[in-house]
Amino acid sequence: MRVVDLPARAADTAFRGPVPGNGKTDAKDAFIIVDAARTLPDTLLPIGKACDLVEGLRMLSEFDADLAVDENRLINRLRSMLLSVNPWAYGPV
Repeated sequence: MRVVDLPARAADTAFRGPVPGNGKTDAKDAFIIVDAARTLPDTLLPIGKACDLVEGLRMLSEFDADLAVDENRLINRLRSMLLSVNPWAYGPV
């Protein structure tokens, strides 16, 4: 996999107008970045595999995945405890 960086100036150039929807979201940012990468490939800067930035992003994404697993585990544990106290707590809605 090739890792590249889209400089902020290029992202601002790629953002030509409003993206549908309300507010700023990661999905909108991702759309703008992907659209810029598609339409302005010469603005992308390659990042080497040994770069500290790539290693930091890898560690952050692994940490995010661990947090998601922990959150799911805790939610399931809380639901199980609530059901043991009150079986009707999570009945059909």
